[in-house]
Amino acid sequence: MHRCLVVFSLLLTLAACSKNEAPVISGVSVTGTLVTLQDAVPVDGGVTLEVEAASGTRTMFHIPSFFTPNPIPEGRWELYQHVTTFSVGDRVRATGEPTESGLLLTSLEHANP
Repeated sequence: MHRCLVVFSLLLTLAACSKNEAPVISGVSVTGTLVTLQDAVPVDGGVTLEVEAASGTRTMFHIPSFFTPNPIPEGRWELYQHVTTFSVGDRVRATGEPTESGLLLTSLEHANP
């Protein structure tokens, strides 16, 4: 988590020093071991997963609940179905976009050991 905060802070600082009007924040990627995978979709919740990097730093990603009044973004259901094929202990590369509620998972793939 500390690593993500450092990267996020650095991006904000660089953006503030640039001549651009608005900061551009790209995704956060973490490669490591999948240590937590909580699927609450069957009970109207979302998915939370946690990846531990080799340094021991843990980063949490989420997919929000599908049971909302807003339309589900394209590709999110397919991403959820893909995530359910992973197991705790798998070596993965997770990528997410910073949101108000944490890192929104945008991709998950198996990583080489």
